[in-house]
Amino acid sequence: MSSGTTVGPATPATARPAVRVVAWALVVLWLAVSAAAVLTGARSSTYDDLERALRDGTVTEVAVVGGLTVGVRGRATVRLEWREGWLLRRASVEERAPARDGADVRRARGTTVVAAPVADRLRELQPGVEVEHRDFAPSGLSVWGIPVPVWLSWTFLVATAGTLAVLAATPGPWRATRWAWFWLLWTLPPLGLLAFLLLGGPSGLAAPAPGARRLGGGWAFVLLLVLGGGTVLGGTFV
Repeated sequence: MSSGTTVGPATPATARPAVRVVAWALVVLWLAVSAAAVLTGARSSTYDDLERALRDGTVTEVAVVGGLTVGVRGRATVRLEWREGWLLRRASVEERAPARDGADVRRARGTTVVAAPVADRLRELQPGVEVEHRDFAPSGLSVWGIPVPVWLSWTFLVATAGTLAVLAATPGPWRATRWAWFWLLWTLPPLGLLAFLLLGGPSGLAAPAPGARRLGGGWAFVLLLVLGGGTVLGGTFV
């Protein structure tokens, strides 16, 4: 693994036509995945934000995920999901029955505690709100810090595996060594993966000058640490 920079070949290698086709297909897939993450990913919000939106009438549907069974005493974490325009928002509260102090909503150690059932409280705030009850289920991965659905997580996995395969099949990657691009792939994903596909040679776009210097693996690893790297999918299961 080279630690600094290296001199590229006198004539930059050109990827095979099949590799170029796959590379451009992956570019389109990554752009689609990024757009889907924005549209389907849930932004972190608060119960207070939901209350305000319900009072204003800007939210008409709320999903209540998890919670206590009717007639059961105790406490349970409830995840609330709703849309404001194109954005999906998510907040967590603690549902408790019975309420210890008689208050409908209170704060305890940074957690919002709602007297059970949460759905009834939402209907008090906005009588016409449509409440959908769901069971807890893994929502997939966090991309750019945004939790996304499971299907999008698997698409992210497939696109990542495809990009790694293209890296292995690309002769003499441009602008950086193979090890350097390997580290750069995980820098602010999927930006690093897109950068390789567009500038690393597999797409054939914007070839460097003959003999141009290439980034070595050591400096690429430092960039990964400085700019921030994700896990294999840029996040964690949630």
